[in-house]
Formats: sequence, C-alpha cells, structure tokens
Amino acid sequence: MSNRIRVALLALLSLALIGIIPAASQEKEPEAPSLQGPQHKLLASLAGDFDTAMRMWFKPDAEAVESKGAVKRAALMGGLFLRENYEVTGTPFDHKGEITWGYNTETSKVNYVQLVSSSAAMNIYEGDYDEKAKAFTVRSAYKMTYEGVEYDVKTRIVLTVESADKQKLEIYSAYEFKDGKIPEYLEIEVKYTRKK
Repeated sequence: MSNRIRVALLALLSLALIGIIPAASQEKEPEAPSLQGPQHKLLASLAGDFDTAMRMWFKPDAEAVESKGAVKRAALMGGLFLRENYEVTGTPFDHKGEITWGYNTETSKVNYVQLVSSSAAMNIYEGDYDEKAKAFTVRSAYKMTYEGVEYDVKTRIVLTVESADKQKLEIYSAYEFKDGKIPEYLEIEVKYTRKK
C-alpha cells in the first residue's frame, strides 16, 4: 500500500473518529429520579438555631408548666432528613432528646424517630403531610411505666410550619391504665422562633 493511500485512509479514519467522539460525549446519562419532594424542601428549610417557648400539662386540668430553651436543627443526607437536638430543663420531666423527621416518597408517609435520655426505647411514629395546612402529623402507640403504673399510650404529634422562621409543635396524648383512662389532651406545646 502506498504512503499516499495510507495517509488518505488515516485522514478518513481521523475525520470519522472526530465526528463520532463529540457526538458520543454529548450523550447524557439518564438522570436518576430525585428522592426529594416538596416535603423534604420544607423540612430542610427548618434547619438552623431556634429559641423555644414550651408549655407542658401533666394532667388535662393542670396548670401549664412553662420553660424556655433552644434547639439546633440540621438537614441531613442532602436534605432528605431533618434532625433536631434539644434539652428540657426546669420542669419535672427534664431530659435531653434527638428527633429526626423524614418523608418516605415510596409510601407518602411522614416518619419521625425520637430518642430521649429518660428512656431506652426508640419512639417511632408515622403519619401524613397536609399541604394546605403545612402540617406534619405523626402517631404512635406504646406502653410505658411511670411511678409504678403501666400505661397504654397513644400519642399524636403535629408540627405546623408558619414559615422557615416560626413553627409550632403540639403533642396530644391519651392514656389507659388498670384503674381508668385519660382521653386525648394537649400535653405539650412548643413554639419555635429562629435566632437572629
């Protein structure tokens, strides 16, 4: 094969490769579907440092016990989860705790896990998101023993988002025990205000 033919073939091959390579490099990999929905974005917007004003009622007709505190929240895993660390002081039920909020796009359910320093149990809740009210509601049923009495407890927690700077958490509980029951009542209210 003559040098002239070799050069022509190499030139054609080079032109072919130049034409193919840019076309191939411009093809994009299909994007994986996003795990984040509007619920995740709303939860992630609540990350930061907040002052809290809390009221607790130890019985339905009791006077409220009030306390002030602070919480730190962080968005985790690229905004898929929201973790809150808090401490309750100055009440008969002082404790430290950690809460993780999430939204499962597979089940369209809100998930909530709470760890507290006063219990060896992980409190696991599940519920729904109300887009119109901008409220996350979760529920759980569990057993607990307090001052020697065993209770069957049903708890409903509602986090209402007024804005990224102001939210309200309400905890409603109902108790059944050997000698009677206490119907659901507002047990704890926490108002969050973002620190400036």
